Amino acid sequence: NQKLDEMKRTVDEKLQSTLEERISKAFKEVTDNLSKLYASLGSLNALTEDVKSINRIFSNVKARGIWGEMQAESILSDILTSDQYEKDYSPKGTREKVEFAIRLPGKESKGDVYLPIDSKFPTADYVKYKEAVDSKNDAEIEASLKMLKERVLSEAKDIQKKYINPPETTDFAILFLPAESIYAELLRMDGFVERLQSEFRVLLTGPNNFAALLNSLSLGFRTLQIEQYTSRIWKSFEV
Repeated sequence: NQKLDEMKRTVDEKLQSTLEERISKAFKEVTDNLSKLYASLGSLNALTEDVKSINRIFSNVKARGIWGEMQAESILSDILTSDQYEKDYSPKGTREKVEFAIRLPGKESKGDVYLPIDSKFPTADYVKYKEAVDSKNDAEIEASLKMLKERVLSEAKDIQKKYINPPETTDFAILFLPAESIYAELLRMDGFVERLQSEFRVLLTGPNNFAALLNSLSLGFRTLQIEQYTSRIWKSFEV
């Protein structure tokens, strides 16, 4: 009986120590996981605050305009030299200034011609349209789509009135949209882009095709420079 009691105590002690060890280990794992979860929640809260901050920024019309202008300038400065475009250009010599204008070589007697570029960011109208699409409400989709179209048409009309002024400028201007998603959505609207071109002489661009357009112009500038340089060499050797 004494031996059995000793064996029982030994077994109980082993079980108790093993159980305590496993409980401690499990509790530590739970604690570690909770710490990681709290850290993740903290990051998520920070991310949520960042998103809210971004939404607050882009809910402000002026802030959206500044961001669109900065993106347009970033693309311009990456592709063209500083003397190939102007910022805050006044096509009619008035207070009305377009954000950017590309300097295009004109006839020597008439001087340079400027291509006006104005950036617009109709985020609020686009968000309403996407929300209507997500809700699958046909009436809201039609109403929000109409608002988005009218907003861009109004901007195009404004650009035509203020900034297109031949022969000082080209007979068309560029409306730059800093978000590729908005440009793609407008591009899908049957006949809309063509209407902007034919009715208002405004070319709609997103970041990608704006960069492609600038690359084409840059190549044209280089070709012109080569032609001018070779003509100078020819004249220097004329007798």
